[in-house]
Amino acid sequence: MKHRNKPGWEGALLCLGLMLQNPPAVAGDFSYTVLTDVLQVYDSNIFLASDKAADETKLSDFITTISPAMELAYQTERSRTAVTIRQDISRYAEYDELDNVGQSYKGRFGYAINELSSIDLSAGYRLDHSADSELETSGLLLDTTERKRRNLGGEIQYALSEKSGASLSYGFARDDYSNDDPDSEFNTVSLTLTREVDWLPEAYVYGSGGVMFYQTDYSRQNSTSAVLGGGFRLSEEISLNIDAGVRKSQEKYDEWGVQWLRVPPYYRLVTIERSEEEWGQIAHFQIAYQGEATTVNLDFSYDMQPASGRGTLTERTQIGLDVVRRLNEECRVRGFSSYFLNYREGLDQRYNVDETTVNLGIDLTYDFNRYVSLSGQYLHTLSQDDEDGTEADRNRFWVRLALKYPVVE
Repeated sequence: MKHRNKPGWEGALLCLGLMLQNPPAVAGDFSYTVLTDVLQVYDSNIFLASDKAADETKLSDFITTISPAMELAYQTERSRTAVTIRQDISRYAEYDELDNVGQSYKGRFGYAINELSSIDLSAGYRLDHSADSELETSGLLLDTTERKRRNLGGEIQYALSEKSGASLSYGFARDDYSNDDPDSEFNTVSLTLTREVDWLPEAYVYGSGGVMFYQTDYSRQNSTSAVLGGGFRLSEEISLNIDAGVRKSQEKYDEWGVQWLRVPPYYRLVTIERSEEEWGQIAHFQIAYQGEATTVNLDFSYDMQPASGRGTLTERTQIGLDVVRRLNEECRVRGFSSYFLNYREGLDQRYNVDETTVNLGIDLTYDFNRYVSLSGQYLHTLSQDDEDGTEADRNRFWVRLALKYPVVE
């Protein structure tokens, strides 16, 4: 099935672009930037098909993606606003039935209410068909079905004193799929208290409590958590952050059951709610090195997170290493690796997930000037699904030409 979307906002963007070339006088700082990425990819295994899969499912192809975008930003002494609109037009050299057009809209707004408090809001919408749009963030591969994601977020920050503060945050996301993958809705609320301490350089401690609610058409899951942690600077170049906590999770779903009657037809079908509770742990660790020419970040996380397309929350173990070396003013090289283990033993074996993914990659970027850059990347992915006992791997090469022009700045 071909995904050849024909969005109707191109004309509106053109008109808006023409108007913004001569914007009216404003009290704050306004900027308008147009961007275009041209990406050429070779993928040796588009759907990360396992070694046991039939040869016709192991698809390899050259993919060309053109991504025009525009960024609008406005800032005053007390507020800042940013909007990004992007379109991704992908064409496959051989399997043109996979051709598609994606869209992305993002907006952010921040406002300093007074000297002690501020608020940040965000909203977004994304339409895409990319199978690996979350492979490097969650370790999970999707298919090329149409997916629509809507998300909202907000945070209120308040300074309790010169050394302590509090923040209340809320997040919402909804995923809708055009195939049989379960649609899902995710809500989270958290409260964090932070306090600077004097017994270590740039040290702080914090405590956080939160709840998350995740539901699909078939199940409802929620998790309550509490975390204590802190961070400090080991030296001018090295900083450390670590926390740990506990969580309590509950899963509910409805199933059909039989209720017996005394009169014909002697039975009827009813829905029965099943539920299960469990306790678990949460842990995060990050150490960062910031040198003159080299930066290194090592991250570890064990937490409960949504699994896109799987219809469940999973216990996600994640380890990431990222090293960037600037060779000169124009050129930099980056090596990176990530490990993901997504595990979930659902109630009565429903929505079980046991997938391990490892990514290893390197990329090189050259900035010709502030308007043009060229980059290339190689990424090797290994995947193992212990639920069905399969393994898969793939190689992915790409070259990207990025163009950026500030129309107004």
